[in-house]
Amino acid sequence: IIAVHPTELDFTKDEFFQYAVSRAKNSSVPFVIHMDHGDNLASIMRAVHCGFSSVMIDGSLLPFEENIAVTKEVVEVCHKIGVSVEGELGTIG
Repeated sequence: IIAVHPTELDFTKDEFFQYAVSRAKNSSVPFVIHMDHGDNLASIMRAVHCGFSSVMIDGSLLPFEENIAVTKEVVEVCHKIGVSVEGELGTIG
């Protein structure tokens, strides 16, 4: 698993991640390129556009109902194109 945090996207161009995805797909070792702790739909979609095979939407700092809504939206978009989604509920209670 190659995990990328959204802040790392701030310092790297899409072409770098597209290159990494290309190298991973051509490797004899199975790889997953994963967006870790994506905090909004825009960062998730950027990762998907670059070819990431899985994403984590982290709405743990949002009110619970908003977290559920954004997670649902990400799941609906990503599952249509075969990208796995992990969610972060945060602390409940």
